[in-house]
Amino acid sequence: MNIDFENDFTTSLATVLFVGFSAVTAIWLFTSLWFSSGSVLLAIVSFALITPFAAVGVGIMATIASWLIALFVSGLRISSTRKQRV
Repeated sequence: MNIDFENDFTTSLATVLFVGFSAVTAIWLFTSLWFSSGSVLLAIVSFALITPFAAVGVGIMATIASWLIALFVSGLRISSTRKQRV
């Protein structure tokens, strides 16, 4: 798969949003495990055990959310450029 970041605004925005959503979710999960357990080592072990199962659900939700936001922003962008031409 080749993503053309210069000509496809929607795909590039969805990709950036997906990476951001996934990173924020992973950081939030690790810090919540760390604060709830009180131990960094226990948080690392728990994170390593929970992450493979949570990754599927988080990936699906992040994909849907990033595409919906990217399509909305792309529609707004197209709408604003059409108004400027008229």
